[in-house]
Amino acid sequence: MYHTVRNNTTKALSAQVNGDVNFNFGERIKGALVKKIGPSQRRKEVNPQTCKWLREIPNFLSWNSNDTNIPGLLWICGGPGKGKTHLATHLASQLGKSDMVLNYFCDARDILRSTELAVILGLLNQLLESENSEHHYRIMSDKFSGIEQDLFSGAYIADLWDCLEMIIGKISQNHQVYLVLDGLDQCDSSSRIHLTSQLRRMCSENRQEEKKPVKVVIFSRSSDLHRQTDFMIDLHEDETVKWTEEDIREIVKESCLLEQGETEYCDILTKRANGTFLWVALAIPLLDNKPVQQKIVDGDSAFLDKLLPSELEAMYNMMLLNILQLVHGKFQCKEIMEIFRCLATSLHPLTKDEVEFITALDGPVVDGVLQAFQDILSITGKGSANEAVGLIHSSLKELFVQHSLSLISEEICWSIWPILSSTGSWLRENRFQLWLLDYAVLIAMSVYFQEHLYQHPTLIFGFLFCLLQFVSQAPRSSLLIGLFHKAFNRLVNKTTMIIFSVREKEGAEHPGPLESKTKAGEPWHHLRYPCRCWVRHLERGHPNSYEIETVYAFVKKHYLHWLETISIFGVISEAVGNPI
Repeated sequence: MYHTVRNNTTKALSAQVNGDVNFNFGERIKGALVKKIGPSQRRKEVNPQTCKWLREIPNFLSWNSNDTNIPGLLWICGGPGKGKTHLATHLASQLGKSDMVLNYFCDARDILRSTELAVILGLLNQLLESENSEHHYRIMSDKFSGIEQDLFSGAYIADLWDCLEMIIGKISQNHQVYLVLDGLDQCDSSSRIHLTSQLRRMCSENRQEEKKPVKVVIFSRSSDLHRQTDFMIDLHEDETVKWTEEDIREIVKESCLLEQGETEYCDILTKRANGTFLWVALAIPLLDNKPVQQKIVDGDSAFLDKLLPSELEAMYNMMLLNILQLVHGKFQCKEIMEIFRCLATSLHPLTKDEVEFITALDGPVVDGVLQAFQDILSITGKGSANEAVGLIHSSLKELFVQHSLSLISEEICWSIWPILSSTGSWLRENRFQLWLLDYAVLIAMSVYFQEHLYQHPTLIFGFLFCLLQFVSQAPRSSLLIGLFHKAFNRLVNKTTMIIFSVREKEGAEHPGPLESKTKAGEPWHHLRYPCRCWVRHLERGHPNSYEIETVYAFVKKHYLHWLETISIFGVISEAVGNPI
């Protein structure tokens, strides 16, 4: 009996010790994950009346069927702002209420959310936060037993994939597992290729009789990779475009404040959105009161063209033009350009203090410019100590990278755009009042060329045709002034593009001077971003020989100082080579 009691006691103590070890390991994993990827993504909500059409598409129904012989990879592709994230959010909330749904939203604006490693850690974090997670911790504990280094770095990415697949395989014995990955195109090229390969393999290999096959849906822009998929849905197909327009109409209807004229209001905005969800997201905050919405319904064309230009690029131009009107005369051109390019080329959202440090501008200047930029900024961690800002969408940066090459300097454009803008505004507002000018010009031309009219009677028919065109216009507006307005509007847009142009090479300059020193008593946290990201900015900027020599001189003098600093911040693996 003594031996029995002793054995039972030994087993109990052993179980307690193992439990303590697993508990400590679990706590260590939680702490390391939160430090690495930050808090969990805030779940967005979508209009419940939208996205219903997806369940009518044959490819989706086949992919989501219970037939275990059907491949499990679905690819949904579409251009920027076409509703991929909206659809992914809907799917993540609706797929299999009693099943396991893992989702991840990649973001090119944040290097901590746009790599293969980031996706794996995001999915693992969701699994470790789910019910019965002690089994998942045990799998990771067995895999990383004895490892005291950073478990969540690129050095262990293969092991992390193994853990992810083992945990999913365990869950799939009793539940259907869905993986929803949005924004694969936002990742770097090597991550895109490897993620596609791994997820495809996961779908095909996990098809044993005792397990339910994993189903993966990827959202991205069109690419060569989607040719590898089993099922595909193209958001640019005519039938799909009609359904997405109906979704946009529902979103617009939800924002309507009018008792009468709701149908007209929805029709106008849906037409101008042209199937672009992002356009709607930018437009709705501008229409937050009844008088503005009523003015749109009343058919004020000049007001409508100014407030809600069609197409996403035109909307961006209008918003940036409004920003220029707010800041011109208050700040210098260089200050505006520095802050915008700092936000556009940063590898993740920046705090206000980081913007100040990187641009070397005073706090009041940064505060004022960021306040003017608020309509084109996305804020993370709002209200917390870690509040950070970045551009509202990656397409905004892409637009201005495309227009970065110009023979005209930003300073010249900054000087002339007020004249162009005021002239364009005057032409837009007066083309409906000065419509008689067209008749005056036509009559003057007929008098001046009367001899030619007598010699060539066929010209008279052309004269009468132009006269009928003028008379038939409704509402009456001047064609000549309208042409001048379009010309000046193009000039204004071009100057705006040049002022806000972004060059990838400038990213190498934005992390701050290599030998920047903090002021006495200034917190060291300002150095975190430059120390972690300057190497990547330099790589993206394709440095010339002079810049390489400058870096070499810095490294010879401050290499150990840099290593010491990044070790204090705990970002050695990120700064030296791994993106997360």
